[in-house]
Amino acid sequence: MRVLLTHWAADDLGVRNEVRLLEHVFSDLYRYNVSIYSIPNHQPDRALKRRVIEFVDDDQQDTLLIFYYAGHAFLNPSRHDVTVWAA
Repeated sequence: MRVLLTHWAADDLGVRNEVRLLEHVFSDLYRYNVSIYSIPNHQPDRALKRRVIEFVDDDQQDTLLIFYYAGHAFLNPSRHDVTVWAA
């Protein structure tokens, strides 16, 4: 089992501690392999896509993958079927 926890590097919501606590739960209590990724402020969409693709591509069959995003999200006002993730 592998877990990818993400948050914005700027951390305007102050979620870094929440992510660390969640890391503790997954790694120490459940013994999952946990990675934390801070989404950079420069070209965040490209950086996050690369990291998620790396996370998924490294998958082995029958492996549980958990992705956690700590941040804002809203529906795109011009396209209601598209979610926008924001710092």
